[in-house]
Amino acid sequence: MSVERLNPGTLAAPVMNLYSQVAVGSPGARLVAIAGQVALDSDGELVGAGDHGAQAEQVFPTCSE
Repeated sequence: MSVERLNPGTLAAPVMNLYSQVAVGSPGARLVAIAGQVALDSDGELVGAGDHGAQAEQVFPTCSE
């Protein structure tokens, strides 16, 4: 299986390039794994404190940019 590793400019840079922000595997179907994302707005403020749904709505679009 091949894995495509991505670090979109809309996300924080990986510390010392030890990991990728997004990994996409494609053995006939696509699997996308993300980790460590924080729901910050363009001013660096937390979006949806205590609301996981609101945080997901903030995080997922930035991963696809």
